[in-house]
Formats: sequence, C-alpha cells, structure tokens
Amino acid sequence: MAKNLFRQIVTAVHYLHSNEIAHCGLNPTSIMVDSNGIVKINDSGLGPLCLQHSLMERDYIAPEAIDRSNNNYDGFKADMYSLGIIFRYIINESDAPMTPECQNLFEKLTNEKEFLRPSTGAILKHKWLA
Repeated sequence: MAKNLFRQIVTAVHYLHSNEIAHCGLNPTSIMVDSNGIVKINDSGLGPLCLQHSLMERDYIAPEAIDRSNNNYDGFKADMYSLGIIFRYIINESDAPMTPECQNLFEKLTNEKEFLRPSTGAILKHKWLA
C-alpha cells in the first residue's frame, strides 16, 4: 500500500515538474485519495505566501526555502525534499518497515545539498519503487 501510494504521488509531481510547474507546498494535506485509491494533488495557490508567513508545517519545507538568504532557491528541488518527508510519513503511518532501500530513498530526497536531490523521473526508477 505504501509503495502504491508513494508511486502515485511521485507520478503526479513528475507530471507537474515535466510541465515546468513546481508545487512548492507539498504536505499530507495537499494530497487527497479518492474512494478508488487514486491520488489527487491539491494546491491552494498560496504556497509562496504560506512560505513567506510560515503558515505551512515547517517539517515539510525544504531548509533552503526557509533560509531567506538563499538566492538559489529551486522549487523543483524543494518539492523533492517535501516528497522525502511525505515518504517517511507514509512509511510510519502504514507501519511498513524502513528497509535499507527505504532509508536510501529518504536520504536522497532530503539531502541537505539540494542540487544532489534526484528528479521525480529518477525516483520513479528507484529500486524501492521498481
């Protein structure tokens, strides 16, 4: 279940990214699951405003999005960090084991050096999701 849910989330974010759209506000409340188990990504459109006024849950915000002195902010890489935190949340909530593959995926997504975070396409090819 955890794998299917996370794969759908990454696929949805991949769609956004492939259309040059960064969500910039991913957290569990921006992810809905319909009665058929299909994931829908929600966006209130207030992501930048929420970041500016700290209205989002800080746990899901990439460190570089919080640091106002960072001039190299990349919304796509920040989304990857948020996906990592969401991934850990899904694993914890579903009581799925945090295997070495899971830990590897989490560490890649939440790397402090944002330029080392993988793309959504690379994550879809990750061993844990394959």
